[in-house]
Amino acid sequence: MSVVPDLWGIDPDEVYKWTPKAQREVLDKGKWNEKKREWDSLPTYGKPLAGAPVVFVAAPSGTLTLAIENARTRYRTVWVRGWEKTKAAKGDVNDYFDDLAEKGTEIYSPELIERTLSECVVDWENVKHGGKVRPFKRGDWKHNSRHLSGQEQAELFYAILAGSLFEGAESDPFVSSPA
Repeated sequence: MSVVPDLWGIDPDEVYKWTPKAQREVLDKGKWNEKKREWDSLPTYGKPLAGAPVVFVAAPSGTLTLAIENARTRYRTVWVRGWEKTKAAKGDVNDYFDDLAEKGTEIYSPELIERTLSECVVDWENVKHGGKVRPFKRGDWKHNSRHLSGQEQAELFYAILAGSLFEGAESDPFVSSPA
């Protein structure tokens, strides 16, 4: 057994189940604060609905983990520097967020997202496209990516990026559960 689970809590040999939030039971709708434009409490989701897609995800390799961490660090740096610059110049907050979104797209590039998903997604069940269940083709992300919507791919990438996918259902019920 590897030392990694003891250090990070992620077993590199484990395969985790993931289902998009839209295909899960809603346990709590959360509370959106319109005045502050932020969540007072986040929505939480439970078990997958009957017939929902289930994607099997492995932990990223060490090399990919470094690339993801590098991107995450770059994004945080851009976020902080941009915010400080906007506050100092008493600039428009909307301009700040527009700039952040543009730089975020460069940092979390389509190439990084594709690399992450093609390495981490190892199988699936009940993934439908055009009303039909589609087979998973190991090693063919170009084929597989056509059967997950952009929203689903973004949500899955974020769950991997944030590490919440690997925490399990007990700590974050709307993201994942160990297979």
